[in-house]
Amino acid sequence: MSKTNLKIEYILKASNNIEFDNIDTYISRKIFEHYNKIPTYTLEGILTILNISKLKFKTYLNQLGYKNYTAFKDEVIFERIVRLKQIRDRYESFEKNKIIQIMSQLRHHLINMDEIDKICKQINEHERFIAYGSPTLLNLLFDFQVDMKIFDKTVLLSSVNNGKILVPKNNDLIGLFTATGRLLGCCDAKFQEVVLDTKNTKILFSKSQINSEYIDFSFSMDTDNDYYEMHYVFLFLFDLIKTRYYELYIKEYISGREVYDYRFYGVDVADKMDKNAIRDLIDEFKSGLIAKATNGDMSEKDYKRCRDILMQVPELKSHIPVFIKSNHSANDFRRYMQAYNQHYADRRSLIHTEMDSLASYLNEDSDQFMQMKEYTKQEELGSGGFGTVYKYHNNCLDMDFAVKIYDPVFVSAEEQLEGEKRFFREAKMLFSLNNTHIARIYDAGRMDGKPYIRMEYIKGYTVEELRNREGNMSFSRSAIVISHILTGLKHAHEHGVIHRDLRPRNVIFSESERMFKIIDFGVSAFLDTENHTQLTKTGEHIAGGSFIDPILQQNPKIRDVRSDIYSVGAIWYFLLCGRAPSGSDMREYLEKSNSQITPTDIDIIMKCLSSSIENRYSSCEELLPIVKKAAIG
Repeated sequence: MSKTNLKIEYILKASNNIEFDNIDTYISRKIFEHYNKIPTYTLEGILTILNISKLKFKTYLNQLGYKNYTAFKDEVIFERIVRLKQIRDRYESFEKNKIIQIMSQLRHHLINMDEIDKICKQINEHERFIAYGSPTLLNLLFDFQVDMKIFDKTVLLSSVNNGKILVPKNNDLIGLFTATGRLLGCCDAKFQEVVLDTKNTKILFSKSQINSEYIDFSFSMDTDNDYYEMHYVFLFLFDLIKTRYYELYIKEYISGREVYDYRFYGVDVADKMDKNAIRDLIDEFKSGLIAKATNGDMSEKDYKRCRDILMQVPELKSHIPVFIKSNHSANDFRRYMQAYNQHYADRRSLIHTEMDSLASYLNEDSDQFMQMKEYTKQEELGSGGFGTVYKYHNNCLDMDFAVKIYDPVFVSAEEQLEGEKRFFREAKMLFSLNNTHIARIYDAGRMDGKPYIRMEYIKGYTVEELRNREGNMSFSRSAIVISHILTGLKHAHEHGVIHRDLRPRNVIFSESERMFKIIDFGVSAFLDTENHTQLTKTGEHIAGGSFIDPILQQNPKIRDVRSDIYSVGAIWYFLLCGRAPSGSDMREYLEKSNSQITPTDIDIIMKCLSSSIENRYSSCEELLPIVKKAAIG
């Protein structure tokens, strides 16, 4: 078995080999069947299930590229987090009707969704789904195997050509895959005995409808080609089955779950320790970490012991510092701290701060817990690559707030640490902004160990929703909206902040104050006195979009207030004609779409949208009087 960083993919490939005399195959098959429960098993527990020695299991893990079982378990947990998010995102946008259309064309008759639902129901009601067929056809089911495992449903593959037939259990659903139907008529005695003669429910997937005493349900492909076309049908069919299974049995279950719910399972050693003992352990660990990060030492044994116990404490599961979560060994931790800062004092300060904060979460009377009791989480307002915004209600003040939580999933430990610094730097800078047309920042801190910014909650509707509701606006009506945006931007620019991601959904009309407010400075750039930036690396990653300055998209390092001027013009364009500016016919499209605007009006818009940054309005201060005059009409 060659070394690899793949988890479930490799395990599947090994387990699909039915040669149980191969120890790697045997271990892989067992692990795959228990894959989603791995986070709940101790080393002793998994060894009992595998019924092998610790040495054999260690050899297996080392060949996979893991130092120990703890490292493997953490990767399994993380992979589940990632895959659930990917599956959820992918299936929400899955074009099921297109797949049905393609399959119907291939099969020469319409897809009956009742048949698909019936297959899904059978899969759901049985413990496992075992597919029997030729290796060529079964290889098409690999992705289906992976996704269904994430759905807590085990799919196993058994080739009928290698003489190693997998014996089904009583509650297994059997799937028979054959292009021609010969599987039933030409099978050997062993396959007849261990598969066909059983009382298991059997579904036949074949070219044409076949009636057989062995089959409970037949799904016919109805294709003209026995081979290649069958492959396409299989691929489309099982994408459809996965999606429908997700809709029927999985979607509701995972839609409201936090992905980090899977990060920590149960307790082991930690459940036998009281809070005082855990606090003592945190103090011990802190001393060892400081020593390891400076000129002292901490043994690998002590590091792993302290880390493993703390990772099992339910109260601490969301608060473990990144430098502990991401480093499985003492030496890895030392290298992390060396990369973090060359000065011993800064390393000690970080460790002191984070470990003292960790200990505070064990005290139910701490400020953190008292603060949390005052707030009730109500709903998610939005999310992006670097965090999520939630609506919170303060029970004491009877007031709503928007809370932006920095919680990136796909970043390294170093990026996480640096990202948190930038997040708080952003909060500090935005706190200095005080304008009625910018959403107010109240404070920042940590919530459940994650950095947050508490902001003004604005009840109302976005500019995007306004345009979709009212249709194309007059020039004077749209200018009122733009004047509010420019007033807020002018204040931000005067305090050295460029928005850089201004778009219709980032401007909200406050129903209580009767004005438009700018929100979400998440990729904003901060300017120094020489109009260069000192800012967030977040700003280096600009999401593509036609409301964003094309020059900025080409070169994210550009820091110029005129990038915001472009976005203002793009929003204005959108209010007038219903689309974002694009292509070489922007002016012509605007003229044809809105008969209420004049060539002079269009000139103002096009100056904002100039492809040459030098030809745009130089500042909000220059543009604002023009807009206010237009608003009067």
